[in-house]
Amino acid sequence: MKKLLLYSAVCFMASVFLPSVGAEVKFLPLINADLMGGQSFYQGKTSSFGGHCTLDLVPALRLKDGVYLLPRYSGAYIGSSLTIEIEDEDYLYQQVMDHAFSLKFMGKNARGGVFKLSGGYMLEYLRETKNEKWSHGLYDYGSPYVEVELGKEFADKSLRLFSLGYRYYTMRFPNYESLASKLQLDLSGEDLMDTDNHKVFMSADIIIKREVFIRLGYDLLLSGYQDQKVALETGEYSNEMREDKTSVIKCNLGCDLPAKHLGSLSGGQTMNAYVDLELGLKIKRSGQNYFDADAVAFIAGYYDYNRFDVKPVLTYKFTPLGLAVSLGGRFSAKFYPNRPLQDKEGFFEEKKLRSKTYEANLAVTYDIGRGVSVSASGGYASVKSNTSYEKLYTYNYDSAYYIAGLSYEY
Repeated sequence: MKKLLLYSAVCFMASVFLPSVGAEVKFLPLINADLMGGQSFYQGKTSSFGGHCTLDLVPALRLKDGVYLLPRYSGAYIGSSLTIEIEDEDYLYQQVMDHAFSLKFMGKNARGGVFKLSGGYMLEYLRETKNEKWSHGLYDYGSPYVEVELGKEFADKSLRLFSLGYRYYTMRFPNYESLASKLQLDLSGEDLMDTDNHKVFMSADIIIKREVFIRLGYDLLLSGYQDQKVALETGEYSNEMREDKTSVIKCNLGCDLPAKHLGSLSGGQTMNAYVDLELGLKIKRSGQNYFDADAVAFIAGYYDYNRFDVKPVLTYKFTPLGLAVSLGGRFSAKFYPNRPLQDKEGFFEEKKLRSKTYEANLAVTYDIGRGVSVSASGGYASVKSNTSYEKLYTYNYDSAYYIAGLSYEY
């Protein structure tokens, strides 16, 4: 039924947007590639120097004015370990390799209507040690998806674009299986991480002045776990499967600052500055509970949390020198409304768990010419919480990284 609906949608939009495709077809290849190396640091651990390679290949086809077909491959390999947060699990310090394949159809008519239909598949591999083979990681996953988006562009108005979309995707972790389940000590399931997901999203682009841009967005995600039963107050598991709901509210503010001429001593350079400020609020409500057999304690909504994010970025560009310098940061405050604090021995307290994240980063890019640039970047992050009990999860850590190399854009 889903395939029939998808096929019907493609045929309908093709009849709207493609009545006269023929000699107008044009090939527009797009390529972005990075060849870099770097090192990372986590809780006193130092990774070996490793490669950072990415490739983004889009052999785009313009079928007619305003109508495009976009096949795409995106791949990445990060040889020096990164600190990665696995939702509801822990912070991991691992190497990463991604492969993503997608196909997108984009069309725009004369009245400003915009239609996008896409589908694809993503593979992510995480390797914790050099001895571990790629594709054998505990948190490796595959994720197919299909997405449809409708939008409307407005000319000569403050509201320039409004869009509404829906994405369906699944996440499958083929190597994940709890040790307790293998020992037949856990009856909650085996494929505990596998989910089916429905996501509805909307956004609005607003121009306040010619130099000020605002993008507002809202996402609603419903996640159904395929093999994770809900914990009961008795310590047993019900026949119901876990279901989560996540809401995300976003606001991006961008502003071009007045250009500044640096004078003849600088070779006639002009400095342009751009400020970007991202605000976000994420609210997650989970259907899963937690039962602590040692403390004989039941905690409903154990995985619920609220998180507030602030991400400022200031970018300076010097022309015609081709130099860009970017300063960025992030502050995040996360609060668990139902998860109590635990002392060093693991006993529960009345206060609730909360954590804060502080990040700072610097990036420098110099344009050599013909699409080639050299760049270097580095950053530091610190996560602090009001608990020191970390038997199950890591709540406090410091990390840093640096990378440098060449980039190509065509």
